[in-house]
Amino acid sequence: MATALLLSSWAMSGPTAAGAAQAAAFAPGTYRIINVASHSSVRTYNAGAELFVSSTRENPGPFELWQIDRREDGYTIQNVGINMIRMLDSYAAVRQAVAGEPVVTNRDAGVWSIEPAGNGTFVIKVPGQDLLWNTEPPVVPRGDVRLRHANGSDTQRWSLVAATG
Repeated sequence: MATALLLSSWAMSGPTAAGAAQAAAFAPGTYRIINVASHSSVRTYNAGAELFVSSTRENPGPFELWQIDRREDGYTIQNVGINMIRMLDSYAAVRQAVAGEPVVTNRDAGVWSIEPAGNGTFVIKVPGQDLLWNTEPPVVPRGDVRLRHANGSDTQRWSLVAATG
């Protein structure tokens, strides 16, 4: 059974001592990003498309897998399926960092902060801003991933589960 891995957060002025220790323990890799409220994984099937979670039973295969890599200023999150099958770079990004903006895939890598949110979960946010990934509306059958101000709800918390095999 795959387990959630700990990603580090970085303070505005650089890594904290705890953040530096967490960064040393985190190995960038391929993950399923699962919304706590919906219990379903983030996916997308096309370059330039919006990210979403779904309550449908299809098998999204590599389109629910995300390569998370560390950068000096945060993390990049790249869709494995679009990159591998469609041969296009497809990173999670936003056109504008404003509340309500959908998270989409883009050839240019967006940079994200991934911070612990308790109980092995995380928030994914615009670095230095109060704009988090949020699933909406309730996922029946689909919930879009949009930026929203922090409200502490499960729609803004994510489990990062290492891909196996």
